Amino acid sequence: MFHTGEKARGKEQNRNEAISVNIISNLAAKNLYTLTFVEDSANQYNLETWFNRHESGYEEACNHLRTLPAGRLNTTTANADTVKVPDALWRILRLKFLGILRNPHNHKNLFAHRLHQTLRARLPEVGFEFVRLISKRDPKRIEAIMQDYRFSFLGYVDWLGGLYGMLSEGVAQPSLFERLFCNIFAEPEAVKIELFRYPENTGLCLFGDSSFCLQASAKLFSVGVNISHDMFAIVHLQTDRWHAFKNTFHHDAPKLQGQVRIIDDDQTQRLLFNRLCIHQAHEAVFGQSPNIKDYLEAV
Repeated sequence: MFHTGEKARGKEQNRNEAISVNIISNLAAKNLYTLTFVEDSANQYNLETWFNRHESGYEEACNHLRTLPAGRLNTTTANADTVKVPDALWRILRLKFLGILRNPHNHKNLFAHRLHQTLRARLPEVGFEFVRLISKRDPKRIEAIMQDYRFSFLGYVDWLGGLYGMLSEGVAQPSLFERLFCNIFAEPEAVKIELFRYPENTGLCLFGDSSFCLQASAKLFSVGVNISHDMFAIVHLQTDRWHAFKNTFHHDAPKLQGQVRIIDDDQTQRLLFNRLCIHQAHEAVFGQSPNIKDYLEAV
């Protein structure tokens, strides 16, 4: 759970100028994820197919999570009342962690920046070919991106080149991103997952344009991610565990394991999650409800 005693820092938001972080829109309108353009053509090489691989089956995975009984699931078979964490949960969490990294709003966020640094540090020489290609793009096509997301030219090139490098199976197989994700959950004692659900519209869960919210202390950091209008998840990772695997994760992709506690109708945690989404958003938060009070109650 998030701790209510920790105050999140508020910030003014320019809601009228909020930019959607929808991936398809960004690909079409901003060329945000473009590697290079085909010579004498408007066609381009970009990350769309790689993103689609992770995004496919998302709604089905969400629906599956809604059918799970409340309680605890884990990968062990020692106890008769436990079952293996469903692949649907791993699929969703994998996409959510990718969302933190691919969100252009997060390039100056300390947590996301450290994830990028950790991955970039293990990028082999062949991975920097992406940086070379991106740096040759027409600067006029990049000016709007730099202005909208406050990138420097080199900052944008490094950020996008890092995305290509971490996702490419030509650079590493499994990819560096997959290796990092699997290592996060490699020691169940050091990581906990909580899934909060609100069936029958018993609570609205917000989505911030940062793609996540965070609480951190010297011993633990907790990452909250919206799953749907009626669900969110929190991943708690011991700080010592992070320091232990960040220098070794690139060696392999261990089998995913862990445990999740499923909690229904916890309104205290929902309001706290929504508050953190609002306070840590860059420009906007999104939700399914048309009622203003559903957003104001979280402030």
